Amino acid sequence: MKRPSSVRVSTQTITLPTWLSAPPDKNPMFLEKRVYQGSSGRVYPLPFTDRISEKPVPRKWQAVWIENEFVRALVLPEIGGRIHAFQDKTNGYDLIYNQSVIKPALVGLAGPWISGGIEFNWPQHHRPATFLPVDFAIESQADGSKTIWCGDHDPICAGLILLATLGKLGGSLCAARGTGLDWHDAFVLGALMNTRGLVELIVLNLGLDLGILSPPIFTMLVVMALVTTAMTGPLLSLARVFLNRAPALTTHDPAI
Repeated sequence: MKRPSSVRVSTQTITLPTWLSAPPDKNPMFLEKRVYQGSSGRVYPLPFTDRISEKPVPRKWQAVWIENEFVRALVLPEIGGRIHAFQDKTNGYDLIYNQSVIKPALVGLAGPWISGGIEFNWPQHHRPATFLPVDFAIESQADGSKTIWCGDHDPICAGLILLATLGKLGGSLCAARGTGLDWHDAFVLGALMNTRGLVELIVLNLGLDLGILSPPIFTMLVVMALVTTAMTGPLLSLARVFLNRAPALTTHDPAI
């Protein structure tokens, strides 16, 4: 049986003519009435960019190549982790459109978006991180295969998780402190109240079925419920380590 061809991953920089985007507006853009390709155009707290330079400049981009003896693919982690090129090495043919320039158009959820390649779209098309840098990692397997893992950057969902945690955990903690509980018990109560669990998932599915929640909002709320539930164990461990009360002193009367 023929052994599979070895997979190689390499990182380098490539220089492409680039129309740079202007700095995002320093003022928050709520865009409550904006309809964006059939979905909500609300982007807060994501910064919004509404201007692109008129002339290109040579710009270096971090490039990650993954290849075997037959094909190779180019991933650009500084532009949302998109697959920018995919080539047949046996004949040099581009299997997808190979964009030779980086020229954003203002059609992305947060402004810039470029054509060509393959981009990850979740929870909706031209996602918030489509033109933002993302983290990446390279994983090698014992059989010689390799994987490029790209993260994502979604401040909208992250902001929802932060707000939900502050509201439940922070609110419960403050209320418990107000009733006289010490910091340890108040924090434990807040951590337990912050747990959403199965009941919230059932309610969210009901809201989706009834058309009350849109698919993107439903997805973000499910992620929030799962993350805040998974936080419970680590939060209780933190309370045990950092907020643990000193053991009560006991007295012993030898006369008894």
